[in-house]
Amino acid sequence: MMEFFDRIVVESGSDHYAEPFDENSFLKMPLNALVNFGYVIVGLLWLPYCARFGSTSSWGKFFCFLAVVYGPVQFLRIVTQYRFWGIVDQWITLPFFATVVAWNLRILKTSTLWCILVVVAATASYGFSVIYVTGFEVALGVQIVLVVVSCVLVIRRPSSPRGLASALIVGLFWCAGFVVLKVYDHAVTDFLASFLTTRHVSGHFLSKICDFMQIHAALSYFVLATKHSKSTKSQ
Repeated sequence: MMEFFDRIVVESGSDHYAEPFDENSFLKMPLNALVNFGYVIVGLLWLPYCARFGSTSSWGKFFCFLAVVYGPVQFLRIVTQYRFWGIVDQWITLPFFATVVAWNLRILKTSTLWCILVVVAATASYGFSVIYVTGFEVALGVQIVLVVVSCVLVIRRPSSPRGLASALIVGLFWCAGFVVLKVYDHAVTDFLASFLTTRHVSGHFLSKICDFMQIHAALSYFVLATKHSKSTKSQ
């Protein structure tokens, strides 16, 4: 079983991070470690608010639950540098994006069963990372495209408010920020270090902020969409 997971490419070790790495400390990289509790904060703050909205509230609760779980997973990946937590980190990302697709489909009146199958299929798509070196990136890329397509379908409904398009744009902004800052972690850190007194403020650290702000933007989008749908149904 372990040989199966050994085929998955997971980045670990100090070479993959620009923030100074202290092998002898618990946190290893303080800012990269502690920033992950931002996911927990966002999930917990949004959970009671998302629970107010009609038949799709269960999807909001599940999305917030993923955020609350994701934070500690990311934290453990940083402080332990174990492959296991790196794999869990990658794996949980796929149902995160799939939940956005499924939630949009529920708003479009797709059956709950099909929506659940979307999340299950997305989670299972992590198997591509065993077959191909870039399997995870491909599966994630497909998920992001499906997110955008499903959001556009909801936005194009005659009953959808104009604010939904703006909410999507904000979400894509944070998504792009996450990708760029993470990919160019070292370059961003070198640039910031040229006028800051520390290298702890890294591209990876800032990408994490973009990531949980992306979750905040997604929940803002769905609160608006489901709230509008509920008010329209009651008229």
